[in-house]
Amino acid sequence: LDHTSFIDGAIPSTKVLIEQKGLGKDLNKPIKQSDGTMLTPFQQAKRYITELPLSQHPRWVVTCNFAQFYVYDMERPGGEPEIIELANLEKEYYRLTPAVNTSSVRWKFPLPPVKLWGFCMTHFTSSTQTRRPSNR
Repeated sequence: LDHTSFIDGAIPSTKVLIEQKGLGKDLNKPIKQSDGTMLTPFQQAKRYITELPLSQHPRWVVTCNFAQFYVYDMERPGGEPEIIELANLEKEYYRLTPAVNTSSVRWKFPLPPVKLWGFCMTHFTSSTQTRRPSNR
């Protein structure tokens, strides 16, 4: 069977790859993939990375379920992620600054939850998905 996978988002200028999951999905639990394998969102992102040219490998991997951001520093591939709750973003936004081009971001708080969610989606996803064939 031929399987096609998608990178949900990327920010090339700051070397970020984003793997987005649905609200309520546990970012620590494996999810069944189109080829039948069970992978956590981080494992899924690492699988995408292996299919990219070395020059496009990300420094940061962000997995998100619309309530939490897990930010992995690929300089510490075995390290634990920074976990940031969307509800606490007003206090903890500075923890995301390595993965964002801060010259283009104007943090303005407080933001109502709907605007806060939209802000995050604007700054942590791209407008297009990258399609990568998977031969797994």
